Amino acid sequence: MAGRGAALLAETMLPVDRRAMIAVLRPGWPGPDFWSRRMAHETVMHRHDAFEALGLPFEVDERVAYDALHEWMTAIVHIIFDLRPAASELLGSGRFYFEATDTGQEWTVDLRGSAPMVLQDRKKAVAKLRGPAFDLVLALYQRRGTEGLRVSGKAGLMEQFLDAMRF
Repeated sequence: MAGRGAALLAETMLPVDRRAMIAVLRPGWPGPDFWSRRMAHETVMHRHDAFEALGLPFEVDERVAYDALHEWMTAIVHIIFDLRPAASELLGSGRFYFEATDTGQEWTVDLRGSAPMVLQDRKKAVAKLRGPAFDLVLALYQRRGTEGLRVSGKAGLMEQFLDAMRF
């Protein structure tokens, strides 16, 4: 059934003009590209949940892990701050740095202003979280804690950040 659902989604999305306006979560975002990518990552997360519930090992391709972290940093974090007042309580708390040790990604979420700013770069931060890309994604989506990841700086503030990032 999962294969059939993916096939139906692909069949629906492929003929859509990539520049077409469709419902988006934030103004100015591309429609079909965003939704195709979002559904792919949503499927990965729910598949992880199913494997976890069954006690089975779960792995994703490094490219998928890379893109899932990229999507979270470039899209999901902004959606969370748009929709969750609890996240806004973190504004003014500083910068949070994330390093994917397997994919070479470095991201800094800067909360010093009135809205989050995300930089694909290393900046001085109040708290840092390092580990494999998909493990970072799982922590950001509250599918796992920070055990086994490298936390430095203000660990309690990193935990507060992760708790506020519910999506």
